[in-house]
Amino acid sequence: MIIQIQRILGFAIDFKRHVKQVNETTDHSFTILIFNVYQYNEKYEEVAKMLEEKDADVVLLVEVDQKWQDALEHLPYPHIVDVAKDNTYGMLLLSKFPYSDFEIRYIVEKDVPSVMAKIDINGSLIRIYGIHPKPPVPGENESSYPKDLEVTLLAREISKEPHPHTIVAGDLNDVPWSQNSKFFIKHSELKDPRIGRGLFGTFPSYFPIKIPLDHVFCSSDFGVIDIQKLPSSGSDHHPLLIRFAIL
Repeated sequence: MIIQIQRILGFAIDFKRHVKQVNETTDHSFTILIFNVYQYNEKYEEVAKMLEEKDADVVLLVEVDQKWQDALEHLPYPHIVDVAKDNTYGMLLLSKFPYSDFEIRYIVEKDVPSVMAKIDINGSLIRIYGIHPKPPVPGENESSYPKDLEVTLLAREISKEPHPHTIVAGDLNDVPWSQNSKFFIKHSELKDPRIGRGLFGTFPSYFPIKIPLDHVFCSSDFGVIDIQKLPSSGSDHHPLLIRFAIL
């Protein structure tokens, strides 16, 4: 129990930040919003309104089925990677900036997609991975092995193919102080921008005590201007909105 408390306290605001604080917005800053919409959430208009109001430059949504895709297709994002699915593992990546490349991948399981996209933000090329690995589910998937393997393989890929300005985002179905998350951070050499800023627990939205299952990890050539946890808009998760500066 004491060890767990120490790990959680590592996210307290008076601990050393792992990602540099930047206080000014420039032409090389951008916002990314990540959100597990909860596939069976029917507050389509409320979520669409929230996305319009926050006006993030890049949006990663998970648990997107065709109903969600249809409800959000009017949003003003010209660049889209759409992997709508009805199995709670659909995904939608929206961007105001053009993709120079993108790929829909099935790293471990044939029905669980992830995405990789390279986005040109005012002349700076950033590489974004969106993932939502399948957690253990009683009676269906008793082991955490597929989830852990997907995260492990991604960490190894990033370490073997280093790229400046890399971001990994999504609902990892894991807390950042788990052994697998620590392995990912160590081997990918990415940073957790929450450390030193707060816990930003996102799940479950309906319970007073929340854990951080939704993550945005970044390479060391980013700074953070701001992090916000947003209202849940009917989902069992809260969205996260992060404003990054490209250093």
